Amino acid sequence: MDVIVRHAVVRGHQGMVDIVIEKDRIASVQPKAPGKGRREIDAAGSLVLPGLFNLHFHADKCLLGEIMRPNLSGTLPEAIEITNDFKRKYDPAEVAERTLRVLETGVKNGTTFFRLFADVGTIGGLRASRGLLLAREKFRRYCEIQVVAFPQEGIVRDPGAAELLDEAMKEGCDIVGGLPWYEYTDAEAREHIDICFDIAKRYDRDIHMLVDDTDDENSRSLEYLALRPCARIFTVASRRATAARWRLTTTSMPRRSWTLLLPPELRYR
Repeated sequence: MDVIVRHAVVRGHQGMVDIVIEKDRIASVQPKAPGKGRREIDAAGSLVLPGLFNLHFHADKCLLGEIMRPNLSGTLPEAIEITNDFKRKYDPAEVAERTLRVLETGVKNGTTFFRLFADVGTIGGLRASRGLLLAREKFRRYCEIQVVAFPQEGIVRDPGAAELLDEAMKEGCDIVGGLPWYEYTDAEAREHIDICFDIAKRYDRDIHMLVDDTDDENSRSLEYLALRPCARIFTVASRRATAARWRLTTTSMPRRSWTLLLPPELRYR
């Protein structure tokens, strides 16, 4: 036996148990495992859980409060103005340094998977994505990291963003992000979705798209997205949202706003 975690508390089991691990797999969970492992860890009655995960982390903006000027008006427009001014001057090495501080805290508290969002657009160019790619490389031995190329300012309403998204994927980003509801019109929201699918297909990547994250009841980017992949989608009528059956996660936001992660079965169709 490679590893035995002794005296662990595991959900669904009465009392303390031993967890036997062989070749990176849990071989058994039992009250007292016989024999001795090459390595033994005494959990001392602690709760043992699967690794935690963070699927939506705008890491390029983490800890900015330490270095940006204060928001004197306390309003959202000023907050956006301050952030955009800073994004124009992003240094990838500095973005990585801030990100690594937070990643280290997450790993020490049990997080083993991070999906990092990098703003990609004409305001900050590729500085944020390059910083997060650098952080991914430096921390790859401690956890799994994916970098999302995210069009925070839209695509159609931010001419040049589509080309920057394409370049971000060339440089190694893992996921194509989307924010269609932020476009000015429904037609532009649909074009936004189409552009994301085209880029994802070009690089054989998944899509992480935020849809209808708005108080506007007329926003319909979710419906277009649901119709775009294929018919293997069902409706959660009580939430007026859709979810695919397999590898799809949702984040609970007000009203009709959900985050959709499209699985391979639904991509590009």
